[in-house]
Order: sequence, then C-alpha cells, then structure tokens
Amino acid sequence: SESRFILFEICEQNYALEIEKIKEIMRYTELSEIPDNENNIEGVINLRGEVIPIINLSKIIGLQNISITDATRIIILMESDYKVGFIVDKVNAVLSVAKSDIKEPSFLISSREIIKNIINAKDCLAMVLNTSKILSGFEEKIRSDYNTGDEFIGMDSKNDEMQVVIFESDNQLMAINITDVKEINKVPNIVPLPQEREYIKGIANLRGEIIPIFDLDKLFYQTQTTINDSSRIIIVEIGNKKYGIIAKKVLSVSSFGDKDIIELNNEENEINVDIEKRYIKSVLKKDEQVVIVLNTSSIIHQ
Repeated sequence: SESRFILFEICEQNYALEIEKIKEIMRYTELSEIPDNENNIEGVINLRGEVIPIINLSKIIGLQNISITDATRIIILMESDYKVGFIVDKVNAVLSVAKSDIKEPSFLISSREIIKNIINAKDCLAMVLNTSKILSGFEEKIRSDYNTGDEFIGMDSKNDEMQVVIFESDNQLMAINITDVKEINKVPNIVPLPQEREYIKGIANLRGEIIPIFDLDKLFYQTQTTINDSSRIIIVEIGNKKYGIIAKKVLSVSSFGDKDIIELNNEENEINVDIEKRYIKSVLKKDEQVVIVLNTSSIIHQ
C-alpha cells in the first residue's frame, strides 16, 4: 500500500507532510501582524472568514529566515481541532510513496522529535515532519486567541468542502478533485506514440510504470500546452490505472464550499465555457475567476 505526501523545501532542504492533514496550499499573502510573535507566530491571515495563525517553520526547524519570492507558499493544515499555516520556500510535488520506502529515523539527535519519518524512495529523500510535536508549544495560544474548539468544528462541518488542485492551461484555469490525484511531478521525458490521438502527448516512465500523458489544451482547444520550468504532470488514478495530465503551472490546493459552485444552466450566471459539458464536473469561482473542475473519468475514457 501507499501513502501520499506534499513535498516542499525550506532553505533548499526537502520536507514532507501527509496529504490528509493538508487543507489548502496557497500563494504567500501579506500577514496581519500580531503584537506578540515571540512564539514564532508570524501573523494571521483571513481565509474566507477564518482567522488562521501563520507559523515560521524555518525558525522552529533551526534554519535561516525564509526569503519571500514568487515561489513562496503557505500550507494550511488541520491539526487536532484547529487550522494553522506554515510558510515554506516552495512546494515541489504530491507524491505517492510505498510503505516500504517510509523509514523511522534511527539517528539519535535532537531533531528526532520533530522528524516523524524519512522518505527514502528513488529520486526522493525527504523528512516527514511531526506536526503535533512542532505545534505542541503553540496549541494553548492558538486555542485561546483564534477561532477553534466546538464553534470552529461546527462551522467547518457545515461546509461540505471540496478540495481541488488548481492549475493553469494556456486557455483556462482548471482543477481536479484531490481524491483523484496520486502525484504531481516535474514533466518527465515524454515519448510520442505513432498514429495516436493528438491530445495523447505520448507515454512516460513513472518509476517503472508506463503511463499515457494527456494534453488538455489539445483536447479542448486544438492547441498545445506550453511546457516550461513551471510545468508539472498531474498523475490521476482512474479504475486502478494511472494517467498523466500536463499542467502549464500548478497554482494551489484549495477548498471550496457549495456557495462557490456556479450553476452553468442558470441564466443569471453569465459564464461562457468552451468545453463540452461531459468533461466538466463543476464550475467554481475563485477571486472573480472561473475554475473548471474536470470530470477526469470522462476525459480518460472518452
């Protein structure tokens, strides 16, 4: 069996968090400062009405301060009964890891308490952080100062949230439900297939497994997705088989509630979508932009 992780960097060192803890991954946004930040709480953000404390993870780990760049991200995670954000230099991938490649740390050093496991897989060596240990010194302050406890849990449970990976194509913001996503990786070498449908870019080797790669811009708009250093392959699993989808750029992992879903058939919504409805699971509105949540099963089996 496998476990899924978000892989990220702090000061050029590789770390990981279990994906089931992750609520969102967002671009860095300016923080509202708080008077007392001696506990490495750098500030707070307002995330759709929730006040989220943001932790300086690099200080806790004992590294230098993070320099804010275009690649800087805030990882929002759920710990016990509260949400908290970690600032990281960059998010690299979503990765599925075999249980046999997850090792307990054997070294007897002080960092062992905050290092839960070590991922030692092909082309990947990363430390899985123990968030409960990292946050043990913050829990009392977070619970007393921010929106947590029964009130918070009740509010959260009312919102039947959908969690998606949002990415750019050349023509449209698109999204895939996080439950369908196995991995997100850098674009591998893609071998073209002769006499194949044009939107199937070719095949790639994913750690010994051969998977077909789909170009959605070619399928939807008859153009090719631009591939650059920011491009990624989103690996989805449909019916126990893996497929790759080219993303010009992966933007975030975000949560949406029912209020964010746009009804395409509602005449009051002036939304023009140039994609056949059979390929669309739902349409969301994010910061005044339309995001198409894809029906990956229909795309793969069409």
